[in-house]
Amino acid sequence: MAVWLCGQALFAAEPASLAPPRHVGPPLPEHAATNRAFQGIPSLAVAPGGRLWTTWYAGVTPAEDLNNYVVLATSGDGGATWADVLSVDPDGAGPVRSFDPELWVAPDGRLFFFWAQMEKGRRDTELGVWCIETREPDASTPAWSPPRRIGDGVMMCKPLVLSTGEWALPISRWKEHDKSAQLVVSTDAGRTWTARGACNVPLAEREFDEHSVVERKDGSLWMLVRTKYGIGESTSLDRGATWPDLVPSQIPHPSARSFIRRLASGNLLLVKHGPLDDRTNRKLLTAYVSTDDGRSWGGGLLLDERVGVSYPDGQETPDGLIRIIYDFNRVTDREILMATFREADAAAGKDVTGAVKLRQRVGKASGGRGKPSTGNPTGGDATVAAAAKGPRRAWESAPAEKKTDWVRQRDAIRCIDLADDASRRVVIAQGSPDPAAYHAHPTTALLADKKTIFCVWNIGHGGHAGPMAKSVDGGLTWTRLDDTLPPNYVNFKNCPSIYRIADMQGRERLWVFAARTLLENEEPRAIPGRLQGWMPRIVSEDDGETWREEPPLGRSLAGDDPFRCVMTFSSMVRLK
Repeated sequence: MAVWLCGQALFAAEPASLAPPRHVGPPLPEHAATNRAFQGIPSLAVAPGGRLWTTWYAGVTPAEDLNNYVVLATSGDGGATWADVLSVDPDGAGPVRSFDPELWVAPDGRLFFFWAQMEKGRRDTELGVWCIETREPDASTPAWSPPRRIGDGVMMCKPLVLSTGEWALPISRWKEHDKSAQLVVSTDAGRTWTARGACNVPLAEREFDEHSVVERKDGSLWMLVRTKYGIGESTSLDRGATWPDLVPSQIPHPSARSFIRRLASGNLLLVKHGPLDDRTNRKLLTAYVSTDDGRSWGGGLLLDERVGVSYPDGQETPDGLIRIIYDFNRVTDREILMATFREADAAAGKDVTGAVKLRQRVGKASGGRGKPSTGNPTGGDATVAAAAKGPRRAWESAPAEKKTDWVRQRDAIRCIDLADDASRRVVIAQGSPDPAAYHAHPTTALLADKKTIFCVWNIGHGGHAGPMAKSVDGGLTWTRLDDTLPPNYVNFKNCPSIYRIADMQGRERLWVFAARTLLENEEPRAIPGRLQGWMPRIVSEDDGETWREEPPLGRSLAGDDPFRCVMTFSSMVRLK
């Protein structure tokens, strides 16, 4: 196996993320599976001779952060046993991370190993797709080419071979860019790559794209894109040069990656979350088959029903066996799993060939570093201490008897770390590594039946509203209601809060208030005659079945309006 070490001094004139990774070779001791607090987002490829390859990214801390590196593993016995054989680590503890890897076997038999590389927090040309390749994919320790940077962006789904013989990569430049979902094409078997065209995802719905492309039998290219509402679609009629703006597809899905691929039979395989008529969260990973180029889907082989399964990828081999790889709970269980089946099983929705094997473990991580401890108020992590100077000074100046009393009180408090206890939590909305787009500031309201719960939140710190979810079983499962809300609700800003309020006649209503509506320079969604002001609100008079917008409490955004606020009501109390 070849190893490359690139000295930092050689690239001092460039941003660190533009330099080849310092380590591409056998995993270092710090990359051991027993030293990973995070792992997930896998990809899989099968070499012409049958050797299995898989990749994902991991980290010593439980997050998608600057500690991330990419792992490559292989199996020579059909997946019975696996060995980590290579890791890609740009610079150890940062600031550059490697992530979002993808594997692909090209028509000429070469195995391509792609990954993304960026300095954590950067969002432009430093965000790039890198790759190495080998002509010996059936060797356990093949020789790899030196790493090279293909271009700007991230590639989360499989490349595509067009009927013209061209190779196409679905590379996204992420939501900071219009026309972010690109098709990058090679006409010379991967030696050079050029962006041919891109689809624009409307800003209000834009997420991380993670788009897949399939060529339909009429020669058009059909693109499926991850969005905030699920899966959007666009079709190019000119080999990918132009794409209509993205519109919602008819495939219900959470905001997560799906997998679509043309099978040897000519049919399409789709692996997604949930049934064909309902939008679920990241659970119920299911395989479907289309015989009419994706216009309708049938079957439905359930691969894994658990909450926390996500990000399928896979390949069909010439013998007709389909392998799908996915992750399960990236910071708790930290498992990479594989399912095998045939097209007939997916079409029938059950095992009819005897080939179905589910939940085959590929990788399991443990260890790593957890959150900084705050148990000792006089010591611990320097970052924690710096963030708590006031309490630290109070501790240092307190008399001994006071310290003893504080320690007694602290030790009497029972602490439960929900982050490491999957049995105590349900994911309502999967988070995002992007600081500008994480899910934030939730509030909930419980109905009189003591089972139905509504939850609202905003996107980004103090960002716009839009999401709402409902649970009818006490919070065990959740359904998103975003599309049922008044259209101007996405233009509400900062900390939406939901309240169940009964009037003097005992009639109950659900109210949602926010701080204000978006300003023009904040790019609100264009809605004719949209209401603007401080403390905008929506209301339901039928336990959340339907909603309407009411005028804001502050009828303008004037600075002297009595309802001007940073955040809306933090609580309400009924007066006597």
